[in-house]
Amino acid sequence: MAIVIAGIYALTRVQPTGQAATITTCIDTDNNDPYVKGTLTMTAGDSVVASATDVCEGDRMVVEHYCVVSTAVFRTVVCPNGCQDGACVR
Repeated sequence: MAIVIAGIYALTRVQPTGQAATITTCIDTDNNDPYVKGTLTMTAGDSVVASATDVCEGDRMVVEHYCVVSTAVFRTVVCPNGCQDGACVR
């Protein structure tokens, strides 16, 4: 089992008017699974305002992006069998 070692941050996107975009959807293609490389996409209406793809951090950790309601967050996970191409090795 993977072990979480780091916390969460929130992504925000400021519109040209200086106001924060109203996020309408947040989708994570791997459903927060550190053993599958996924991409998180946030939209405001029909516009993509932010996206992030899971990446390895060194040989033994993956930065896993996922959604909490309409907020993009990430966690750093220790991969017991190593990390390759944005996912923990099974």
